[in-house]
Amino acid sequence: MPATTATEPLPPGEVLLVDPGDAGALHPGITWFGGASPDSAYELHGNELEILAGAGADQWGDRNNAPLVLFPIEGDFTARVSLEFTAGAGWEYAGLGIRSSQDPTTWIRITRFRGGPEENEILVDLALSGESVDPVAREETGATSITFEIVRNGDRFTLSYLGSGGWVQLLDDVIEMPTMAELFLVVGTLGDTGASHRFRELIVRG
Repeated sequence: MPATTATEPLPPGEVLLVDPGDAGALHPGITWFGGASPDSAYELHGNELEILAGAGADQWGDRNNAPLVLFPIEGDFTARVSLEFTAGAGWEYAGLGIRSSQDPTTWIRITRFRGGPEENEILVDLALSGESVDPVAREETGATSITFEIVRNGDRFTLSYLGSGGWVQLLDDVIEMPTMAELFLVVGTLGDTGASHRFRELIVRG
């Protein structure tokens, strides 16, 4: 899994995750960031992507050691991705986010989270220059197949998920972010075990 450095913004439409010339590697336009754990990795299943986070691989505040798959993105957009969340030992999350291209500790994300046996939620979390607070929005869920959406209009960001009755908006707020930013997929774990979750159908529209 060689590291790649993406420099060109995403073209509109469904994102090709796999390298056309190597079914086991990410597309050359995508950046893989493995984080701090040597156990973090990715696997490709056609155009589906499984991200494996090693124990303690987390993204929170000024901590930036969770595995990420990064896509440069410029200006306004709508991004959607479907997640298959396979809960393990707990205290783990997976989802979609956007971060500053100038500061990796400024980001916003929407994730499926599992804490203890009774703690299953969709969370919106935020970090500004390495400062995080409690989740800025949360919704209880038992779903394991979820589609997330992030919409950007200038510095206004709307984060939603697709529920049984349609789209559920969890946040609509102004967050300062450079025009050139990085969309990302993330898997993290707060505990002493790893976590593995699968993404498919990443679609981006300008």
